Amino acid sequence: AQAMMKLPGWGGTGFMTKECLSDAMFTEVLFDCIDKNTWSPCGPGARRGLNWLHDRPADHNQKDHFFLEEMKELFVLCGQRFDREFMPVPGVQFDLHAVQFALCEIYKYQKVLNKEGRPRSGYSQSRVNRSEV
Repeated sequence: AQAMMKLPGWGGTGFMTKECLSDAMFTEVLFDCIDKNTWSPCGPGARRGLNWLHDRPADHNQKDHFFLEEMKELFVLCGQRFDREFMPVPGVQFDLHAVQFALCEIYKYQKVLNKEGRPRSGYSQSRVNRSEV
């Protein structure tokens, strides 16, 4: 990730790098990488999700390792329950990147629930083919 962020178009906040690496986790290239559950890029939505969980302002900022440590703690806590109650799910692995993704989604949900913003896209039930449900 650090090398990617130095490339033109990938730097700045590291969001594009995070997205690319998160997608690569589902390929043969990174599927079994050795740091899969010890490192994950923490995107801005995940940071806001952690801030919400810890009752901090959404824009509270810390160094990357601070948020990584909080994600790892959450991974251990969630993993213990997830493995016991929901696994095994064929083809699905609960990993640190899933925590990062879920934190971002939690923040988006809370933002709408608390009327602090609106979702980027909506859901139209009329588009759903009922035979597929």
